[in-house]
Formats: sequence, C-alpha cells, structure tokens
Amino acid sequence: MKRLEFDSVEAVRAHLASSRDLTRAIFQAIDLCELKSELAGATCLHNVLLGCHVDEETLDLLDSPVVFPQLDELPFKAFRGALYTPHELLGEYKIGDPEGHAKTLDGRCYQDYLDTGGAGTTD
Repeated sequence: MKRLEFDSVEAVRAHLASSRDLTRAIFQAIDLCELKSELAGATCLHNVLLGCHVDEETLDLLDSPVVFPQLDELPFKAFRGALYTPHELLGEYKIGDPEGHAKTLDGRCYQDYLDTGGAGTTD
C-alpha cells in the first residue's frame, strides 16, 4: 500500500476534503495542532510524524504513531520537504572573504558535522 506524504497543513486539508482516511500517512514538519478538529474525524492509523509540532491532545487522535521529534538545535531543518537550493546553502558566500563559507548555511552545517564528531564518530 502506498503511503501518503504531507509537508503542509494545506496539503492535509486538501486530502481530507476528498477522503477521511490518513492510514499510513507521513507528516513532515507540520503543526498538527492546527489540524486537531480535522484529525478528530479522520482515520489515523500507522502514521509517521517527522519533526511535527504536536501536543498531547492532538497526539491522542492518532493511533500509535511513530514520532521523530523536532530537532531545533540543528543549523538546518532535518525533516524539510525539499532539498535546499544552491542559493539557500551558499547565498551569503562572498568570493575573497576568508570566512565566507563559514557564514553560509552550508558552512554552518559542516561545522556542526565537525563539532559532533564528523567522520570519526563511532556510535
């Protein structure tokens, strides 16, 4: 069975306009609290929540979901619905600036990688 994938509240609402079945749906970085009333009337079985904002009341509307929490401490969005564009990764880069790469999102992600063990991580 194919899984439904949603990365916006609007996409979930569009689906629910034609079907109340969210079985096996994957929700990516969505504020599910905004959908509380809609989820109350839907079939929500075997869901996966990737970095979603969800409170206990909303979580109770889902039948045993697998929840991956938001990872706000990272310099990037771990559960983003699309790849970063070159401009998003390197837009702040200035040729000739020795610190140029460090000022970019790409540079901040690389520094986080190094700070957390880089390729030498054994766990």
